[in-house]
Amino acid sequence: MREGLSRRRLRGAERPRPRERPLARRRGARHPAAGSSAPPVAKGGCGIDPRLPRKDRARRPRHERRRDRRHDPRGTRGTGQGQVKLVLDASFAVLWVTRERDEQAVAEFDSRYHAGQVEMHAPELFVVETANALWKHVRRGKRTVEETVTMFENLRDVPIKLHRHRDLAVHAFDLSLRRGISPYDATYVALAVREVLPLFTADRRLATAVDDLLDVVTA
Repeated sequence: MREGLSRRRLRGAERPRPRERPLARRRGARHPAAGSSAPPVAKGGCGIDPRLPRKDRARRPRHERRRDRRHDPRGTRGTGQGQVKLVLDASFAVLWVTRERDEQAVAEFDSRYHAGQVEMHAPELFVVETANALWKHVRRGKRTVEETVTMFENLRDVPIKLHRHRDLAVHAFDLSLRRGISPYDATYVALAVREVLPLFTADRRLATAVDDLLDVVTA
């Protein structure tokens, strides 16, 4: 019987030992040892932990980073090469569709628009203000009803991102009181300041009143 036990022990000793698992696959290898300066590896062993701060992220206050972009509106906020994002006010839009004056700024804007290089933003009151301006053209005998209806329809079909008044009201009212401009005009300014975008306007008095706050393109 002792001989049988000895044989079983011998066979057990002759069995090859299982290969040791690689260090990277051991439990707990995803995290560095205490006191180590190595960055933790993300779960799954691929890449740096996303919770770590990005080294390339600007550490200055947000309003300062926005101010830097104000001086070069083209391309910095665009979705394509040469694209420009802007706030379009009613006066510039009406001048664009009526071509009442031959302005270089309007011609350049029209060229960019037809090249698909313009992204326009405006407060919701833009729709009513443009309608009111075109209505005045009819009242003053400058255009026929049919002409202005066609112009308004064409303007309505332009892809413009409209923003709610409620989100701009307090800032716009404050601007109107401090800058001596109407609350209507101040709503466009408030939107341009919030979004850090240039304001396109045909109202030169408005441009003069706010040109220290943002970039203004006048026609």
